[in-house]
Amino acid sequence: MKTSMQVLDPRIWTVFRRHAPQTLTYWSVFFSFGLCIAFLGPTVLDLRCQTQSTLQQITWVFFSQQLFLLIGSSLGGLLEKTLTSSLLALFSSTLIISLVFAIIPLCHHVLLLSIAMALAGKAMGVIDTIGNLQLVKLYQKDSAIFLQVLHFFTGLGALVSPLVADPFLAEDSCVLGANWTMNSSSLSDLEHLRNSLLPVPAAVLALMYHERRLSCSSSTTRLLHKEPRSSPTKDSSQGHEGVFDCCSPKVRGQPASFFILHALGGGIVFITDGIIGSYAGFVYTYAVSPPLLMGHKMAGCLDSIFWASITAGRLSFIYLSYRYPAPTLLTINLVGVILVQCLLLIFYTSCVFLFIGTCVLGLCISSVFPSMLALTEDMLDYKGCATTVLVTCASAGEMLLQLLVGSVIHSRGSY
Repeated sequence: MKTSMQVLDPRIWTVFRRHAPQTLTYWSVFFSFGLCIAFLGPTVLDLRCQTQSTLQQITWVFFSQQLFLLIGSSLGGLLEKTLTSSLLALFSSTLIISLVFAIIPLCHHVLLLSIAMALAGKAMGVIDTIGNLQLVKLYQKDSAIFLQVLHFFTGLGALVSPLVADPFLAEDSCVLGANWTMNSSSLSDLEHLRNSLLPVPAAVLALMYHERRLSCSSSTTRLLHKEPRSSPTKDSSQGHEGVFDCCSPKVRGQPASFFILHALGGGIVFITDGIIGSYAGFVYTYAVSPPLLMGHKMAGCLDSIFWASITAGRLSFIYLSYRYPAPTLLTINLVGVILVQCLLLIFYTSCVFLFIGTCVLGLCISSVFPSMLALTEDMLDYKGCATTVLVTCASAGEMLLQLLVGSVIHSRGSY
């Protein structure tokens, strides 16, 4: 009995029940975010055939998505002035993502595909920033556990995405001239992914109605009285604004440790999120190329294994973040990531170790970002712009490292 009470802290459970509608909506939004993150990886070669382009040209599709994800992450901080503007931004972003996945099978040119993924990337960036900011605002000192759950749903969505895309993968390398059959099958295959995304905008709309943020709500007078309490003055007092607001005069007067914490935290998530993005994006391409030469279906499992291990890691860290302090968990994660990366470099010709390393890397790297975010915000007493800075740095890492890895694979080979 005592153990069960320790696992389910009554205080945390009470806080969660108070904010359950908002929290559950943000978690569902991040599930759709995860679906979008992992889509390009296992389908990159098939999309290359659909657009009749080279691997280097397809790499620019990754770049366009990540560039606009970075832009969206910065804009998310600017849009997050009130709860109304935040929910409107989330609703429009999730709707855009659903529409983008409806038109991907119709993109027969790499430029059109790049534009579509850029739109999705911008929406994903807005979702990333606003979701993290809102949870930090809601729970503050207790935010570590709920951030772990938030990013668990990202991993869950990313885990499901390659499984949904699996019928879209050809067993052998496709023929560029025979892409009509593949495109017609992709239309039906992506319909499942699109249908799984459509309920998310509806969930955000329901939350807006619950919070009386819609003009059709029956209690418009309550909205007028309620809005000033969540006005920009309250938000700015907590410092959760756009990334450029970090240059405001009140921030310039901060001690050197303030900037060191932001730089250190930003650097760590830049590297780790860059590893996640580039590994998920190109492990499939690496596996089907010399010296490994795996079958396309087997190589497609690597993406699912990677995201499954990330999801399992984040699920376990929900409990561990309650039991152990963030610095301890962060240290274990970073040491594990470094060791696994070194072993992957040593055993780069082993198919078996690629599967083992993929699993262990996912477990170790899974909770670096939520742990780093919770630690930084806690050390700064929730008065800095850490959330927007870390989200933007993570997006920049995903963008630049994916571009770097794709360019190296094209010019020097996958190994």
